[in-house]
Amino acid sequence: MNQTEPFGNIKFISLGTLAVIPASILGIFINGLLILAVYKTEKFHTPSYILSANMAISDLMISLFTALCTTFDILKLTSSALRSSQYQTLCQWNVYGFAISYAISAFSFTAISIDRYMIIIRESSYKSIFSQPKVLRLSIMAIWFFSCTTALPSYFTVNRNTTNNHACEVRSFHEQSVTILILRGFAMLITFPIPFVIVTYLYYHVIQKIKTASKSQVANNQRQIHATKMMIIATIFFMISNMIMTFNWLILGSYRSSLLNLLINNQFITIWVNISAISIIISTIQNPIIFFIYNKTFRKAVIAVLKWNKVVPTR
Repeated sequence: MNQTEPFGNIKFISLGTLAVIPASILGIFINGLLILAVYKTEKFHTPSYILSANMAISDLMISLFTALCTTFDILKLTSSALRSSQYQTLCQWNVYGFAISYAISAFSFTAISIDRYMIIIRESSYKSIFSQPKVLRLSIMAIWFFSCTTALPSYFTVNRNTTNNHACEVRSFHEQSVTILILRGFAMLITFPIPFVIVTYLYYHVIQKIKTASKSQVANNQRQIHATKMMIIATIFFMISNMIMTFNWLILGSYRSSLLNLLINNQFITIWVNISAISIIISTIQNPIIFFIYNKTFRKAVIAVLKWNKVVPTR
């Protein structure tokens, strides 16, 4: 083995670790707060907030798994803590977990946009289809089932690099079977372009409805309008992150060289992949932060959770 390779790899992973582990711990903490705040606050027992809590569960899981994988990255640089096959499994499950999390967020944001459209367009007197507990439960179960299923091909798109301390690397399209490529293409289609088109169409009409509403209509529907604006902001941030990851998969996968070799030999790609990694981290912590900044009641609920109050204020 070339003696310069381990040193370069140690330096690269160590720098990444400085950001990944604290961000993962933050993701576990604040997504846990969001889940507890929604659970303990009756006012948040609405489809949009429950679907947001559903996203928080997946974000918490991926933050936990990322922290564990990064810890093993450190261990494998200092000693052979695991067998080669175990490093391979860690790589695959980490990527699979990210794919599940992104799919859950994409489907959940789409469901939230449908919920907001039904309420705002048809005004407060009309209840969303997700207001029915049975429909909401079935929708959440369907989101998890389809996310776990459509993300499965991503499990087979990564490999460990035995010459670089078992570093995880993404296989290029030329190294993947036609079946995996077709399945990954289908998964990409239903987790970005289709949700993007749906939420754009629905929120466009929602925004137009809010703009043309009379003052009395806005006053009577103020809480729903405020919640809708908050969800639109969260959706925009997620869709930007999702767009970046989709383009990365299309562009970087088309190279014949592996991603790891591209990172070693191309400084621009290294910088861009690091920016993309930051966007992934942001996508796992954005919802609690946006809710905390934008929603006064949510802030009070979080403070009550931190104080472990039995009664959460609703005003």
